[in-house]
Amino acid sequence: MYQDIETLKIERVLLDNVIKDFVAELSDEALESPLAYINTTGTAYHKCLGYIMLHFFNHQTHHRGQVTTLLSQFGVDVGVTDLLAIIPDIKPEL
Repeated sequence: MYQDIETLKIERVLLDNVIKDFVAELSDEALESPLAYINTTGTAYHKCLGYIMLHFFNHQTHHRGQVTTLLSQFGVDVGVTDLLAIIPDIKPEL
């Protein structure tokens, strides 16, 4: 889709912002509402939007793991990928 990594980075940031804006607008009511869709084979489904969103984010994680594996196999140091290591520490209240 993109000819170079810089263009991919720019587009990724733009798409991430669209996703963040969309999620920020979701209410509890919206997340509990049904979503009707038809998959690529023509099968119709009706599922809770909240579960669809959960799948959306989990599936991104799956693909990012695949990319990380491929980059590592090519000798690219992808850095720290453990979410727990990336989450900032908070100071406990004393």
